Amino acid sequence: MRRTLIEIVFCLLLAAVAWGFWWWGGRQSEQALAEQRESFQAEISDLRVKSDFWASELVAGEAEAAFRAFIAGVSPAVLGGRNDSADLGLISLLDLPGVDFAHLLRPNGEVVSSSDRKLTSAGNAGERAAWALAASEIISRQGDTRGVTELAAPIPGPDGPVAFLWMGYRTGEIKENSRPATLTKPVEDSQ
Repeated sequence: MRRTLIEIVFCLLLAAVAWGFWWWGGRQSEQALAEQRESFQAEISDLRVKSDFWASELVAGEAEAAFRAFIAGVSPAVLGGRNDSADLGLISLLDLPGVDFAHLLRPNGEVVSSSDRKLTSAGNAGERAAWALAASEIISRQGDTRGVTELAAPIPGPDGPVAFLWMGYRTGEIKENSRPATLTKPVEDSQ
């Protein structure tokens, strides 16, 4: 009987030690899994920041490409004094996705054509356009409206700029609308 009791106690101790090792191993696995989850979340956050940066760069490049193409297309009309053709070109520019506004200005700030009828009726762009009228090449800045990038450039003539193009491009909207769904949803925690 005494030997049976010792065997039972020994088996119970063995079972307790086995359970302890099993519990400790499970605990270590949970800790490793939690560390991997944190590392994964940090990596996803980093990738989102990087993808946002590159998306901004791509959309800015898209805006500049549309801007350059329009300058090339409207320059002959402006140089030839065909303001009606320039106005039609400006209206067609507004049909491009992302274009918020466009203004064609003389070097003195006089409005040749504009998507803003208030600006057209005023006849002069005023102080707001001073930065655009100072452009010697394509320049850009963040607009007054959030998510809008403004671009400006001169249309060169034989004796200096004959006009300036000033355009607003909704970079924030274009970027958000072109973002894949996998980058808009937060990563779900699978616990």
